[in-house]
Amino acid sequence: MRFFLILVLLYLPFSICAQNRATIDITLQNTKRIKVERRSIFEKPVNYNLTKIDEEHYSLNYFDNKPGVIYINGRPILVTPGDDVKLMYKLIVWDDESFKDTITATGNNAKNYTFSNFVTVRKIDGEVYLDFKNVKYQNNSLAFYADLAKFHAFRLKYYNFYLHKYSYDKSFIDYIARATNFEFLSNAIYFESELATYNKKQFPAFSEKVSTAFLNTNFIPADTSYTYRMEETFSAFFYNLTHIKFNPIDSEKNFDNLLNYIVKYPNPFVREYFFYFLITKYNKVWAKYRPKDIIPVIQNIKNPAIKNALKNYTY
Repeated sequence: MRFFLILVLLYLPFSICAQNRATIDITLQNTKRIKVERRSIFEKPVNYNLTKIDEEHYSLNYFDNKPGVIYINGRPILVTPGDDVKLMYKLIVWDDESFKDTITATGNNAKNYTFSNFVTVRKIDGEVYLDFKNVKYQNNSLAFYADLAKFHAFRLKYYNFYLHKYSYDKSFIDYIARATNFEFLSNAIYFESELATYNKKQFPAFSEKVSTAFLNTNFIPADTSYTYRMEETFSAFFYNLTHIKFNPIDSEKNFDNLLNYIVKYPNPFVREYFFYFLITKYNKVWAKYRPKDIIPVIQNIKNPAIKNALKNYTY
């Protein structure tokens, strides 16, 4: 099976921002398509607007007092209040076999708008996609896990070369290392589910490695403001909990075992996301077996985004 690379959003602010808006003048080349979006697993206030000048020119205004990420045709740009940037989005090729685009920019903090040219590349020269169904992995899932880790180490080395070449600061480079680990975890979690289906004998050893790696990862709450990849990794890990390890979740025994697993999970930041997923995705099951436990859990949530998202879940 072909290894599908999960692209990662990697970005971080580089300077203290002023309390004023940013203006990005966008020019499209070889395309008239434009899609501007902000991504999050939670609803957040829209902090930008897009004005059409003509078929190839747009003005993007960003209103916030802190840096944030906006996607232009799937490419992330880091916008800092006060920026005045001229940006060109160029579609190079888009057909049945390939897709290639690029962004160029001029103005203050211009490199914050062009990092996706090398950070979100679809394939790096020298990379070899992995196939967990390859005969050499059939009786050795730990070898596949090791090669998966090497794959992402190679990618991080590539990122670091360009980050140093273009003089990105240490905070950005440090974040690259963490975000590349999110990418690794996301792919490991994906293959964990594949092994549960196609190679049950090799699943336990691989799954244990994934759980240990996830537990030992240094998830920094502040990263939530800059990428939703970390939150997607939490969601994918929880999905495997409910669909593999504690499946079927609608049995009282499995539900209690999962709830106990979450209550005892060592990382309180991650634990609150697990509670969020459990309440929003399985609220009827929870209400059926342990209805009195829901309100105290919600009341004790510290993460304001999660607490706000759960404000209407009462029983």
